[in-house]
Amino acid sequence: MIRELCFKSGVITPGAGIRMHNLRSNSLRMFFRSQMAFLGVQRDVIEYMMGHKTDHYLDVKMTGIEYLREVYRVSGISITRQAENDRVRLLKQMVQRLGFIPEDVFRPEFLDNCKK
Repeated sequence: MIRELCFKSGVITPGAGIRMHNLRSNSLRMFFRSQMAFLGVQRDVIEYMMGHKTDHYLDVKMTGIEYLREVYRVSGISITRQAENDRVRLLKQMVQRLGFIPEDVFRPEFLDNCKK
């Protein structure tokens, strides 16, 4: 299914004799894991989101689906074309790493609250 979606989106193109592609489902899983770890998400939460059962599986499950959705939303991970300037994207990643939501940081009210 992922292979077909990649062909439809144009991420990979069919070619004669091509058996393996650079983009595989496992590549997406490893991208997810490394990006979440880079953003400072707890290892147990990452493992839970990936479907792994660890010693802390039930602890993470008890936090609730809304908490996990918020963790994912704040991470900003998505598979999209990078239309933004690389410097802006890097700045947003740094802000996320510090625990802030980038959209909030770029508002004038945020800076006013920091001065107090």
